[in-house]
Amino acid sequence: MRNKTTVSVASTDDKKELHLKNEEVRQLIELVCSHENLTQVSVNVIFVNSEHIRRLNKRFLKHDYPTDVIAFNL
Repeated sequence: MRNKTTVSVASTDDKKELHLKNEEVRQLIELVCSHENLTQVSVNVIFVNSEHIRRLNKRFLKHDYPTDVIAFNL
């Protein structure tokens, strides 16, 4: 099986306040994966606003407040 790293970056319109480009984020994730010798990796990053992440926390983690990050092991 070949080694493959796949990275997906998406965002809502609110990401503009972060001053990041999706391509820059993708390249950074690929650099970290390479540095850590991770070869068969799939990483998905989605930037959302505080209200959206609060709803995700409530739905999946059963608490009703925003957090900086939510991670799911698929």
